[in-house]
Amino acid sequence: MQRLLITGATILSADPAIGVLDSGDLLIYDSKIVEVAPTIDATDCEIVEATGRIALPGFIDTHRHVWESVLRNVAADWQGSHYFSGIRAMLGGYFGPDEIYAANLVGVVEALDMGITSIFDWSHNINTPECADAAVLALKESGGRVLFGLGDPNALWLPISDVASDADLAKRIRTQYFNANTGLVTMALSVRGPEYTTPTVTHQDVALARDLDLKMSIHVGNGARLAANDAPVIVLNEAGLIGPDMLFVHCNQSTDEELRIMADAGCPPPSVTPDSEAHFGLGFPAASRLMELGLRPSLGIDIVINALGDMFGTFRTLAALERARQHESAESMPERLQVTARDLLEMATIEGARSVWKSDLIGSLTPGKQADIVLLRADTLHHAPINNLYGAVALGSHAGDVESVLVAGKFVKRDGVLSADVARIRRLAEQARDTVVRRAYDDGHRSVSVTGEWFPDPYIRRTGDAHKG
Repeated sequence: MQRLLITGATILSADPAIGVLDSGDLLIYDSKIVEVAPTIDATDCEIVEATGRIALPGFIDTHRHVWESVLRNVAADWQGSHYFSGIRAMLGGYFGPDEIYAANLVGVVEALDMGITSIFDWSHNINTPECADAAVLALKESGGRVLFGLGDPNALWLPISDVASDADLAKRIRTQYFNANTGLVTMALSVRGPEYTTPTVTHQDVALARDLDLKMSIHVGNGARLAANDAPVIVLNEAGLIGPDMLFVHCNQSTDEELRIMADAGCPPPSVTPDSEAHFGLGFPAASRLMELGLRPSLGIDIVINALGDMFGTFRTLAALERARQHESAESMPERLQVTARDLLEMATIEGARSVWKSDLIGSLTPGKQADIVLLRADTLHHAPINNLYGAVALGSHAGDVESVLVAGKFVKRDGVLSADVARIRRLAEQARDTVVRRAYDDGHRSVSVTGEWFPDPYIRRTGDAHKG
């Protein structure tokens, strides 16, 4: 067990009782924050000098398909139906255990490098039971805090599926790796839901999560052009299935009625992913609509196949989209913007913790919570001078400013250097990409490429894919 004293930092705590300290100290013992104060007199501890740094809670990414990390930038110029055909209906099927392992490892370590200490890994490409084992192994090796959302094989997504999730696999993974479901890596289920499965399967999948005492996450309001049902929250509510153990993702096309149902059911803050939603034409983010109903959202990266997986870019995208919509819909110039820089930071910290049911553990620099901490450089020219602190972090910083990162009191990045074996991880990622592309090519997809020239035929929902109840 170790004692660390971070001293002299500007502290942005995300805890209303502590607020912001222009200069302050944090005392860490083992994995927890012990004290936060302007000055702390402590002995027998390692001193971490943080003058000219901003200390803030580690960011929480509440929705990411980490397995897609080795396909980064492949879809830089694609639209949504290219994604469904090229990634979900084709390349995803060529991932085996080694490729899932490499993708999960590079994906989580990449996130740590940029100050994201927690991820909900929406793992919807578990093509074999061995892929599930490989996914868990990589997540536990990564050093990050991850909620592993066990999902389904690639083949069970398109078209609308009448095949339930593999209950035996879920039970084995729960028992073998997550018997207590505590520690840095814990388990949930990624449920396809009414947009992608028949009513019978939706009931079975939700029942499986509850039988295993697992929380679940569901895409909603993001696929009306492709999916079987464009009111999935109402479907869940009318079936008596909705509850506080459901994290909903996207919600762009969800109606106000559906958002109110989420709020009334005590669901955690939904996850919005503005970069992928904008790229794929899903509609404006639901953030401000959720806020009007008192259901403040959290933030997800979603995919890195067409955007960088950092939270700072997500802040700027969400702010720009929400403010553009607010100005466009207002009859006159609005007096105040609906989504502020402080809102953005809270979405990525304390609201993110609520989304993944861990607000008692993470999300703020509060004594007693886990020491998931980012030290952000504030001595750069683009920070000179710092005026609005929330604005400086949310809208005036970038991933290169992340100098040090701690997870559960342990440095995973220090003074700009990751503790992971970066060369090995890069090599594994490149090998995984090459293997997936070669398998696709050998299987007859002779035009497949990752260099930008390949545009798969757009996915078109086949006749008979409609929701049947």
